[in-house]
Amino acid sequence: MLYTAVLLLMTIGVVEVYSSSVFLADSKFSGQHAHFFGRQLLFFGVALFSMLVFAAVDYRWIRKIIWLAAPASIALLVIALFMPKINGASRWISLGFASIQPSELFKYVMVFLLADFLANDSERTSSPHYSVLIMVIIGLGMGLILIEPDLGTLIVLSIVAIGLLFVGGVGLGKVVLGGSILSMAGYVAVFVFGYKRGRLVEYLNALEDPLQGAYQVKQSILYIGSGGFLGKGIGRGAAKLFFLPEVHTDFIFANFAEEGGFIWVFIMLALFFIIFWRGMRIAVASQDRFGFFLAFGITMVLTASALINIAVTVNLIPTTGMPLPFVSYGGTSLLISASAVGILLNISRRQKKKVSLFEKHG
Repeated sequence: MLYTAVLLLMTIGVVEVYSSSVFLADSKFSGQHAHFFGRQLLFFGVALFSMLVFAAVDYRWIRKIIWLAAPASIALLVIALFMPKINGASRWISLGFASIQPSELFKYVMVFLLADFLANDSERTSSPHYSVLIMVIIGLGMGLILIEPDLGTLIVLSIVAIGLLFVGGVGLGKVVLGGSILSMAGYVAVFVFGYKRGRLVEYLNALEDPLQGAYQVKQSILYIGSGGFLGKGIGRGAAKLFFLPEVHTDFIFANFAEEGGFIWVFIMLALFFIIFWRGMRIAVASQDRFGFFLAFGITMVLTASALINIAVTVNLIPTTGMPLPFVSYGGTSLLISASAVGILLNISRRQKKKVSLFEKHG
């Protein structure tokens, strides 16, 4: 069921990338109207292969090499800071034929590190020095992502870290303290150093007067609402006619809602709910603590990313620049998200019993 839900979302993504980018590609690449579609189709194939590979390789073996991935992800975040800015942010490393976004990798590196730490099943992971090292790496990664800047990823990282620490048995007081520190850091970043302050002011103005909000969000709401119950039909939307910037990436949900209407939006949300439900069931049925925390963290990352993207498009929160998992255009997000689902499938394959999501344990 999890595999089917993800495969359907990836298929929807390929169709919607073509529908939303055809005019942009035709204008930007001299008549190559299928430019983004072709690349997304390639990403689809690579991501599907990666998902199946990670579903076959024992996730406990991946645990042994996490300390190679952790410094590598930090190094990539540092390199990204020296890359040319795109839309005012240094989030991507250009390889000529493609670009990679290191923050997408770091999200899952953090999940692996915290799962390894919370499992606490070896002399290494129970060492106090180990916990300090984990916090230093996570703090350094978050700091680099703050400098990029990438508010959406920071929010996801904070939600997932607090969630993992809470279910890992860390005292509620410490979790609240950690959440308070992150909130204070966010306040200082926004109101003292001006990080994304303009977007926050635009969002607050929009709450008082919708006509004063950010242009992208106003256009997004307009096209979501115009989709009605049944939608205008795939390929018949107007958002892609250069009215809504980034429509094939961060705002692809608006194009989907316009063309598919309430019915298709309901189906998409149901697919994301299936991912959440199955991910949590896999976590509960895991045969070891590491598998539980890993499945829980991966599920939280995917769910939080989807909710934040959709919340931005309907103006529930300020614009963050978060792609919609499996649907938005982009190779890094699709490849890494699909690989993470492969790990979920891997954990599921090694379960010996089926349990209820809300089963009580003694």
